[in-house]
Amino acid sequence: FLDEVLSAVSIDGPVINDVPMVQRDRVNYEDKGSDALVSYTRQVVPVLERRCVGCHREGGVAPWAMNSHHMVKGWAPMIRETLLTMRMPPGQIDSAFIDKFVDIHFVTDEEKELLVNWIDQGALPDAESDPLVRIPADSSEWALGEPDLVIEFPPQEIPATGVLDYKFVPVEIGLDRDQWVRAYEFDIGDKSSLHHVVAYTQDAKQQRQNQSGGGSRTNFGGYAPGREYVSFDENTGILLQEDMRFMVQFHYTTIGKPVVDVTRIGLYFHDVPPEFPLQRTAVMDGEFVIPPGAEDFEVVAKAVIATDSYLYNIAPHMHYRGKRVKYRAEFPDGTREDLLSIPNFQHSWQMIYKLREPMFLPAGTVIVAEGAFDNSNLNPLNPDPAQEVRWGDQVWDEMFIAWMRVSEAK
Repeated sequence: FLDEVLSAVSIDGPVINDVPMVQRDRVNYEDKGSDALVSYTRQVVPVLERRCVGCHREGGVAPWAMNSHHMVKGWAPMIRETLLTMRMPPGQIDSAFIDKFVDIHFVTDEEKELLVNWIDQGALPDAESDPLVRIPADSSEWALGEPDLVIEFPPQEIPATGVLDYKFVPVEIGLDRDQWVRAYEFDIGDKSSLHHVVAYTQDAKQQRQNQSGGGSRTNFGGYAPGREYVSFDENTGILLQEDMRFMVQFHYTTIGKPVVDVTRIGLYFHDVPPEFPLQRTAVMDGEFVIPPGAEDFEVVAKAVIATDSYLYNIAPHMHYRGKRVKYRAEFPDGTREDLLSIPNFQHSWQMIYKLREPMFLPAGTVIVAEGAFDNSNLNPLNPDPAQEVRWGDQVWDEMFIAWMRVSEAK
């Protein structure tokens, strides 16, 4: 939050409201069961290993490591607060949809109660040995292992202040033959200033076309917080032709000091061509106008699936005022199926929600997105509740879009 405030101040733009801190009685979260002490080694550590340590480890993506009881106890008040306010784990969805997706971050009500009660009891150890000390550091610089090809993007110099337009930079891939991508991962140079990066592909024909604003291009994949890597379903992939290059879109925000960002992308290839080539499509609305002060301004978007297809994942995107969003499929026979619901959308985490099993969408299926924005002074991240808000590139503007990976059914 402090990074967001300093960024807003440094660019002399809309200033994010301070979080209203009110000192009141602490929420009573007493154990409804026995009065027995919660065991750190037998009860708490297994929950931390299941839900937290994957990110909170040495070399992990989280800002501190749960590598000892001492560390966990030191952060215990914040752990309690983030659990009760549901700021952690990141990217939580409605619990009714958890079984539909893989790699979902969540903590069950029972696990939350256990952790909070342990903290309220004093976050005590109960053995001489500490299981967290034995958890190895994340020694690999790539979460998916060593890529088949690593491409380093040209260094980008970011000034200390100012509002920066999107940058478009052509980057050669250097393939000697066509390759099918089964996964990709971004290694971000400076996460404090890089808001997002999108890699587009351009074949030889697209490279000859109009280059304004990046020119003709096809969306390959991107990074935003929570989307460092993407692994596709088995027997699916994206074709990179030998003559293709990347046209890379960078979006930076200034942070009060000059920085140089050097970001890389790692590509992982199939040994044989997959059966189902992946495409990106989207459901979006770019015509909304959010009135000043609106606390729950609703937006609806629809997209028609033209051919029999399979749906593999959904990647919602909104900015500071994004409040909630849900998706459903309306089939040609009149039936409906809810796909995903995010009751508390968090701009800080732009997740990709990967279906456990691909979903068949017959031709004519309509994907419906229903969401809402909070442009009121009750939203602590709102840059300016007095402003009317429309679609725009900068984070103090808004977007309402969800990218979807699909393949044509065979």
